[in-house]
Amino acid sequence: LRIIDDDAAVAFGSDEAAWREVQEAFPTIGGMANADTTNVLPRGDVAEHPERSALLQRAQEVAAQTKRNKAQKQWNEERGRQILIEDALKRRAERLSLRQEIAAKQAAEREAEKAENEEMARARAEIERWREEQFDMLNRIAEETRQRESHEGKKRAQLQYVDSSSQSNDRDKEKEAAKVAAEAAAAERAAKKKAAKKKKERERQKAKKAAEKKEQDRLAKIKEEKKRREEADLKCPHCSAGILDEGFEKLGFLFCSPKCARAGAST
Repeated sequence: LRIIDDDAAVAFGSDEAAWREVQEAFPTIGGMANADTTNVLPRGDVAEHPERSALLQRAQEVAAQTKRNKAQKQWNEERGRQILIEDALKRRAERLSLRQEIAAKQAAEREAEKAENEEMARARAEIERWREEQFDMLNRIAEETRQRESHEGKKRAQLQYVDSSSQSNDRDKEKEAAKVAAEAAAAERAAKKKAAKKKKERERQKAKKAAEKKEQDRLAKIKEEKKRREEADLKCPHCSAGILDEGFEKLGFLFCSPKCARAGAST
């Protein structure tokens, strides 16, 4: 839009057109009811025609006011657009901030779950190591007992070989005592093995119950989330699942996940 202020011809033509419109609208002003307005135009110095000068001044004021009103309207429209843009940017920043908070919360939950899994894995490894140590200790005790019994048996055999003629009764007693001691040692080993086996079974059942409880908690969370999605007011336009958070906006639609947002709304 070009506004020409210094062109006298354009200014005079504008005044002439404004004066003609006024004369056509009010033909009785100035006693010119029967005058031909097509041939009576402002010419020369306007001071010679006071009525024309007043009409032209009024027309110029109206034109200036119209111009100011148009400029004010344009400014108001532009300001309104700016306010709408600022509001849209503010809402977008709030949505982004909320998504970041949700992402940070989900990341923290994942880290906590990972730490819990690592702690459980370390606990299981510690339990397995302790079982192996106990098993090795039991085997070592059994081996030491066997060696001691073997050594005692050899010693008794040597004594019996030396005193076979004079101590036949004592040899029988020693054999009986050795037999009883061997049976007692075998019973002790069996009891220790049985106790270790029971303890190992208890620990295995405890670990199994812990894993089952964790799985039940996970299924309960999934069930609760599914229920919340079913009760949610907002539904995903692709998979019809409920939207629990702010969702993922694309082309004016809110989706429940980036996957659904990439797929778009179902027709």
